[in-house]
Amino acid sequence: MFLTKPDFNGSAENMAREKIIRTTYRMAKANGDQNVYFIAGKTFFPKDRVNCLVDGCHPNDLGFYLMAKKIYKKMIEIDEIFR
Repeated sequence: MFLTKPDFNGSAENMAREKIIRTTYRMAKANGDQNVYFIAGKTFFPKDRVNCLVDGCHPNDLGFYLMAKKIYKKMIEIDEIFR
């Protein structure tokens, strides 16, 4: 599973990082690996993400909880594919 940074802030550096990860994911799919998945870190938190981060960068308990919910949802989707 490919994940991007949860503290996505739209900076040029974050955009470049996401592009590299997304490109790597797409290359894996294009080369026949159908067992790879992608979650954009910018979807982990609501718009007011400051309540989800300790220092504007690292997730706090709420942040980790929201990340776990998103990842768990994707894992359930994956599990259903293989049933």
